[in-house]
Amino acid sequence: MLGGLSNTTGVKAPKLRSRPKGEYAVRCDGTDDYVEISDFVYATTGDFTISFWIKKASSWDEATSSVFGHTQNKSNSIYIGTKHTGTGRIFLNAAVSASTIIMIETNDHGMEEDKWYHLAFVVDRSSASDSKIYIDGEESLLVTQTISNTTTSVDINGNMRIAANIAGGVFDADYKDFMIHSAALSQKHIKKIYQHKGKKRLLSISRLKDNLELYLPLGDGTEAGSGTTVYDMSGNGRNGTLNNGATYISIDKGELK
Repeated sequence: MLGGLSNTTGVKAPKLRSRPKGEYAVRCDGTDDYVEISDFVYATTGDFTISFWIKKASSWDEATSSVFGHTQNKSNSIYIGTKHTGTGRIFLNAAVSASTIIMIETNDHGMEEDKWYHLAFVVDRSSASDSKIYIDGEESLLVTQTISNTTTSVDINGNMRIAANIAGGVFDADYKDFMIHSAALSQKHIKKIYQHKGKKRLLSISRLKDNLELYLPLGDGTEAGSGTTVYDMSGNGRNGTLNNGATYISIDKGELK
């Protein structure tokens, strides 16, 4: 079985990607590198989706490491991280005044080192059961799905950092195609992002374009693998900045399945 279709005569299984589209990505070495994006509102009391490609050279099974976070105090944060509790887990947490408003967390994610994965964190503020984490377009088994409050705004009012957290922690990984949507995307649309053949075809899908708040290709926008500005292709002008040695790398086309 591949992609839900039997690999039998006359039936062609859909081609799945094992790396992001493009020639470049951004590498953060886990020492002090990060990508910073100025604050903008995308969540408040509404739904949202954060998705990106990521590859980690070392083990994923780290204790509460930061993949993405807002630069605010610990009492107010939206934060994506990893933890090791006998198995490797990834999670998204949103807290206001030190009270957890949103928490979605996988069971053992099964991700390996030195391999690209597409991650998508879908938050439906009205339904914990409809809040999901997808790995390579497939729904991951969750051990926690909590939406404890549907009316409190989770607008953090702080800049965002890829590969760093609010307490100064950093994460060693390669990143590509970082996107934020102000909608709870369906699995169908998550798979469209995962399988896309380039940004022009991706942005031709109305559901993805109309709710797109941020789209940083991270190396294949107008920066073409150089400079310290990463350009936002959403049309909203929310460019990011490479900090402390975060750098562009070439993507190895040999990583394709």
